[in-house]
Amino acid sequence: IKTKKYVRFTDDNFEDDSPSFSPSRDKILFTSKRPITGYFSGPAPKNIFILDSSTKDIKQIHSKALDGIINESFINYNNPVWCPVSNEIAFGMTYLFGSKLVIYDLDTEEIKLTLNVPSIYSIRWSSDGQFIGYQGIQTDHSVNEISMTFEVGIIDIKNQNKIEVEKT
Repeated sequence: IKTKKYVRFTDDNFEDDSPSFSPSRDKILFTSKRPITGYFSGPAPKNIFILDSSTKDIKQIHSKALDGIINESFINYNNPVWCPVSNEIAFGMTYLFGSKLVIYDLDTEEIKLTLNVPSIYSIRWSSDGQFIGYQGIQTDHSVNEISMTFEVGIIDIKNQNKIEVEKT
């Protein structure tokens, strides 16, 4: 912003997207199809990474807790966002038979919440970190038609439940 110039936060040929700054602004959370997945493009899962903005070091978020949620090899992580008041992140997790919204504590490497939701395409934390708003879409295929359900919801983090859901 100070120089009014664009700056690439990664310098490679991988699909990197959905950047989110840490509350201290020294790290960037993002999704990517990096070589660790075994794929360079095409139908490959995206994983979540953190870039240290001063050193440009990149590390994948990977833990046994995340592996334990779903026992599938093709899991796509998407739209990660950092909580504005803690070292927790929220993200969508899409797999063969469903999708979830996950809250993960980076310090303890523990899952704080996992809820079944439609495939996430947007997540936002409240400024106090107590609520998450999300948008998702569920696509159902039958022989002659495709139907889509859009869902907008709010999750109460403390009570770990959806408090408001609108479906169309």
